[in-house]
Amino acid sequence: MIIVTGQLTGDAADYERLLALALDLMRESAQEPGCIAYRVTQDLQNRLRLWVFEVWQSETALTAHLQSPHFASFQKLLTEVALHDSAFSRYRAQEG
Repeated sequence: MIIVTGQLTGDAADYERLLALALDLMRESAQEPGCIAYRVTQDLQNRLRLWVFEVWQSETALTAHLQSPHFASFQKLLTEVALHDSAFSRYRAQEG
């Protein structure tokens, strides 16, 4: 199992667009084979920060997600949104 966590901090002027893009990505990604969970939530201490939490059955499933048309579209559109910062980490986990 692969777990991905991350955060995106947007600019106040572009926050609503960032949120819409992230929610669209979440909805599409959650339907992908091998996706166990895909969530985007707003930080309670910084309303301009979004937290992303993903769980994938395998590295293969995550790789397919990263190569999907909707992820490519998200990345392209994200370049048009003002971000203060972003960071993501990937972990391998074992059930049990």
